[in-house]
Amino acid sequence: GDAYYFGQLCKKDYIGDNIREIENDDIKSANKLMYMTAILTLGISLAVRGILCGIIL
Repeated sequence: GDAYYFGQLCKKDYIGDNIREIENDDIKSANKLMYMTAILTLGISLAVRGILCGIIL
């Protein structure tokens, strides 16, 4: 989108395709995706740490 550089407006295109209208549930979906990714990353990290430290296997 638009941005200001050194006090002057620079017009830019917005990122993404306008395939559908933005809905309130999009925020809930984005939050769910973020939390699930964080939990999955934590689980994988703990498993790798456990394997490397000899706790698992």
